[in-house]
Amino acid sequence: MKKIFMIEKREAQGCTLIEMAKRVDCSWGLLDALESGEWPCTHPHIAARIAKEYGLSVDEYNQIVHESHHVTSLPKPKPKPKSGGVYDAWRSGWPGEEADL
Repeated sequence: MKKIFMIEKREAQGCTLIEMAKRVDCSWGLLDALESGEWPCTHPHIAARIAKEYGLSVDEYNQIVHESHHVTSLPKPKPKPKSGGVYDAWRSGWPGEEADL
């Protein structure tokens, strides 16, 4: 189901999906998938950042997280983790690996 409330709140701030994604610190594709209804929900940590930047209410927040994560007050947003993915490990070299020269 398309989340018109998200589109209206983003547009009221004069933001494109790309601009809002930078503010939320997530991909514009994620925001597009949520707004269009392609994805019904996202992780609560991401949803908290979305709620803050879009200005969502508790009810609107609950519409973008799984029902097992519904809340009665908005959670405080946590910053996106700085690293820890496979790409970061590859880029910096695997721990304990020696380069073959």
